[in-house]
Amino acid sequence: MGGQKPKLLVLGGPHVDTDALEDSLGEMFELVESSPDEAIATLEYEGCQVVLAEAGDFVPLERGLVGRQSSMLLNAIGEGVCLSDIGGRVLWSNTMYRGYPEAVRRRVREVCIHGAGHFAERLRRASERGVHDPGRAKKYRLNFRKHKRFFEVMVSPVISRTEDLASVVSSGGGGGAGARPLVAAVVRDVTSTIRMERKVDAIDRAGRELAHLEAETIRKMHAQERLRLLQDRIVRYAHELMHFDHFAIRMVNPKTNALDLVMASGIPDKAKEIRLFAEETGNGTSGWVAATGRSYLCNDTAGDELYVYGLDEPGSSLTVPLRVYDNVVGIFNVESSERGAFSDNDRQFAEIFASYIASALHTLNLLVVERYTTSEAATGTVHGEISGPLNDLVAEVELLRKRAGEDNELTPHLDRILRDVSSIRRRMKNVAKGPQSLLGVDEVLEAGRIIPELENRRILVADNDEGILGTIRDVLVAVGCQVVTCDDGTSAIRLLETWQHTFDADEGFDLVLSDIHLGDKTGYDVFGAAKRARENLPVILITGFGYDPHHSIVRATQEGLQAVLFKPFQAEKLIEDVRKAVSPEKGDAAG
Repeated sequence: MGGQKPKLLVLGGPHVDTDALEDSLGEMFELVESSPDEAIATLEYEGCQVVLAEAGDFVPLERGLVGRQSSMLLNAIGEGVCLSDIGGRVLWSNTMYRGYPEAVRRRVREVCIHGAGHFAERLRRASERGVHDPGRAKKYRLNFRKHKRFFEVMVSPVISRTEDLASVVSSGGGGGAGARPLVAAVVRDVTSTIRMERKVDAIDRAGRELAHLEAETIRKMHAQERLRLLQDRIVRYAHELMHFDHFAIRMVNPKTNALDLVMASGIPDKAKEIRLFAEETGNGTSGWVAATGRSYLCNDTAGDELYVYGLDEPGSSLTVPLRVYDNVVGIFNVESSERGAFSDNDRQFAEIFASYIASALHTLNLLVVERYTTSEAATGTVHGEISGPLNDLVAEVELLRKRAGEDNELTPHLDRILRDVSSIRRRMKNVAKGPQSLLGVDEVLEAGRIIPELENRRILVADNDEGILGTIRDVLVAVGCQVVTCDDGTSAIRLLETWQHTFDADEGFDLVLSDIHLGDKTGYDVFGAAKRARENLPVILITGFGYDPHHSIVRATQEGLQAVLFKPFQAEKLIEDVRKAVSPEKGDAAG
């Protein structure tokens, strides 16, 4: 016992000699005296292990201990508990229940009355069948909109005899002798749960709207317009539903493993320019999430080794993966200047929202690819259908040529028909190439018409498709431009940087035309170099499928992009956009 004697609680009474007990038990116990009325309090306060009492005092003490332990248990469960009679009068309640506002307790009493009536009816019907079945507990939901609190109440019957509750209801609350019809109510504050459910529902609705792209609306939009629509929705819902004001979306470039910035809100330009890759180390929380596929909650960015600059005054960040099926295609990163700004609930919300973002971006990609493949298939079908008639036309021309003999007047007409047939075949072949072609080139080259506004304008063209690069050069040269071509982004950027440093008029440009996919660089990289060389230098970006995985178009549009050309485009469209870019007033008048 470690030298400390156990305590013996002695309840004084007419048959208890405390002095004699001290003499006989003093060596074994430390005696503590108390009256029966104070026995329970003394027992708990002194920590007595043994009780000595007269038989008449022991039974009430035992009952009191059981009741005290029951109360302690009911007070410890973290939910409000009360015992009510049929009229809603609370006979007993625990501490939690008594701490509820009066408005809550009043509503609980009302549901107790309703529950008692429900159980009484169940008992009456059951007794007609000769069984005892008051029914199971009944659940109620209490909404307090003014205080934005929600409670769930489970009401259960507490019946000593089968007829008790029914008899009280039928007698108007009197009941027979000894009848104690009661109901027990367990009250649970479910405010946080309801708020969570409602927020998840709101995010789900917003997400479905985010991913819902109406065919009629989307059909009329170019790729950058579709992405702008999506971005506007993402910014709105992120702000309204989750209060994420500073965030960035980056997509994994499958060729380079780089995390290309897609959209951003409230993020400084310096943070946007940081190059990140889907790697676990050295690439911030975004790189770690993209590489592992797991979310990352950073409560204090100042002490986190993974964190890379996001806000000017960073405090905490949250990064979740963007998934399409089981593949991580990007990340959704949220920033805050406050430490510990994001909770695990925020992580769950962000993950739900991110799934819709990934789905919407994937849908846009599929729409564009489907448009291209469908157009290509349709063009191929048309080409096959007209091949026969064209061959027949050629055969007829040859027949007429033989019959005409030396008829000099007819020969030029026959030659013209053959040239037109060849032109139709060539054009159909170009259309079938889809994004790898330009349309209406022959007419421009044959016309050889110099356009005064474009004469001697120096234009830089960057495209890693040799055929497209040469065709654009030929078209622009035909209308009077001086064209410098680059078959990769690095070469184009180098030329612009050289001009930036020397500002030699002979090395300068009036316009830059660049494809968004250059292999080594993106169209946005070329756009940035052009703007650094001369702030007001117009830039036109060119895209094939229309889907821009690096989102060069969206980013450049926000920063003053002149125009976008979607392959296959008409040569006249190219000329018109170039004219508007280098001579805005005349270009607009011409349009």
